[in-house]
Amino acid sequence: MSNEEHPAPTPEALPLPDKPSIAVLPFVNMSSDPILGVVYLWGKKQHEQAIAKGERTIALDPNYADGYVSLGTALMFAGRPEEAIGLLGRAMRLNPYYPATYLSMLGQASRLTGQYEEGIAAYQRALSRNPNFLPAHLGRAIIFSESGREGEARAAAAEILRVSPNYSLEVARQRIPFKDPAVLECTLANLRKAGLK
Repeated sequence: MSNEEHPAPTPEALPLPDKPSIAVLPFVNMSSDPILGVVYLWGKKQHEQAIAKGERTIALDPNYADGYVSLGTALMFAGRPEEAIGLLGRAMRLNPYYPATYLSMLGQASRLTGQYEEGIAAYQRALSRNPNFLPAHLGRAIIFSESGREGEARAAAAEILRVSPNYSLEVARQRIPFKDPAVLECTLANLRKAGLK
């Protein structure tokens, strides 16, 4: 039998269902919603869209730990850190081998609710998992500065520059996606007080 008798089908010749099967839907949605949530929050600073994607991710798979982190992070940066703390705790219970990212977000949410010691502890745990994790060093500089621990804030700022020598207040302004400009300005003021330029 030659290839001429049975040519390979072209994509146009393959039959496609009118709708994806129910077995395919969760996979398709789980591969796009968390990613879109990250893009909406970190890339576009569109908090409500990021929250909606996080909620959809959890609705599709209530056992997906990263979905809770995604939603918690979006809520935290949108000004709802109390809710974020609960969601981050849930993520850590679902994934006991969680990465430093979970702890860094917990540290940030704790700071925003005035729970400085809990935030510092979360950042320390993040750094024990990944000593070069920039967000944890940033968080430590901010929380130490905000809580009046200037020496520790300066040491944390030195670690920021060790890990990322070109990091600056302008880079932070562009990357940190707080919805409330006053919260962003307070965060930047704390980094400036810690010695970042």
